[in-house]
Amino acid sequence: MSFLISKRIFLNFDKIQAVTSHIANGNYDEKVEESSFDEFNKLLKSFYKMQKEIDKREDSLEKSLESFKSLFNSTMESVVLSNGDEIIDVNDVTVKLFGFKSKSDVIGKNMFDYIVDDYKDVIKENLKKDVKEPYEIECIKDDGTIIHALVQGKFLELNSKIVRVSALIDITEVKNKDKLLFQQTKMASMGEMIGNIAHQWRQPLNVISTSASSVKLEKEFGVLDDKQLNNSMDTIVQNALYLSKTIDDFRNFFKTDKSLESFELKEVVQKALKLLHSSIYNHNIKVITKFSNRKIIVEGYPNEFIQVLINIINNAKDAFLSNQIENRIIEIREEIHEKCYKLRILDNAGGIPDSIIYKVFDPYFTTKHKSQGTGIGLYMSHQIIVDHMKGDFYVRNINYRDKNQNFKGCCFTIKLPKNSLNDYIYEI
Repeated sequence: MSFLISKRIFLNFDKIQAVTSHIANGNYDEKVEESSFDEFNKLLKSFYKMQKEIDKREDSLEKSLESFKSLFNSTMESVVLSNGDEIIDVNDVTVKLFGFKSKSDVIGKNMFDYIVDDYKDVIKENLKKDVKEPYEIECIKDDGTIIHALVQGKFLELNSKIVRVSALIDITEVKNKDKLLFQQTKMASMGEMIGNIAHQWRQPLNVISTSASSVKLEKEFGVLDDKQLNNSMDTIVQNALYLSKTIDDFRNFFKTDKSLESFELKEVVQKALKLLHSSIYNHNIKVITKFSNRKIIVEGYPNEFIQVLINIINNAKDAFLSNQIENRIIEIREEIHEKCYKLRILDNAGGIPDSIIYKVFDPYFTTKHKSQGTGIGLYMSHQIIVDHMKGDFYVRNINYRDKNQNFKGCCFTIKLPKNSLNDYIYEI
């Protein structure tokens, strides 16, 4: 008798086990017949309750998964899921952005196959450090086209695996506009640079002309001796070399820097002042330089940094003229701080109205007449210092004191980090 009872009990358990297997396979409609044992029927009711909960939770998970897939494919950003170097999934935006025919073209591929070589080490280093801030890279589309992208990522656990979720935004158009604006800025200053060349050439050309005329005249009168001839020729050669050096200075200024390099701050300031020498002299501007006793070496783009200084000094010169300032002073100071270097350019040109000072770095904003200014000089200067050289650039109004006199003016501050050499190339 006991054997039959045991057999019936275990038979019921076998049925529950079979239903459990069906549930594990996603079939929630399987039922077990009620038993003649009340205790077993109570267990069966608990089992059915658990069965319904599992069914509800799976429905909820399916809805969540559908929501995730919908969000994954409807976002404006390109989203890439990767496990190590392997791409395990991408959204529809990525397929369109990179020009793939379908997701299968890229899933399973090495993500570094689509990264420009100059940026691979940067990405590997950022992955190692789990950098969460966005940073710029260059990617390779399926057809080989290069695009600029802003990327940000995070490690997540998915199906018991750690994966990297990376979001990319195509900023190629923004970069192209920045390049165009930068070229506009240089073109805007080219006219003044040509004027400076003319001013700097005038004196040496006069000296060459005078020396040549003197030699010719003395030869005609028969009073030319070898000593006078040699002195005149030396003068002509020295001034010709000066003309050549002037051309080299201006040609170097208009070259485009392709990669970051170390340069001495004092040296680029002196180069900028040399390029503007004739303009500064002709407008009776007194320039005071206060350089540090220590060499300040920074990383960046020296020619672009010179462009920033030229923009600031030219703005001060225009302010002197428009505000009819007679005692014109520009002061340039180097400062060494614990974590940064600062270069301050101060003037006594009357300052900037408080109502617009916060707008001076906006594109196309200018205080000058449209025929005199484009409004992109300070905007591009801000781009160069903040975006290209990872520094800071700001302006404030000041009271400038000179010889017991107070003048209204402004102070532009360029703040650059110490030892901040970046490992990437920023083409401008």
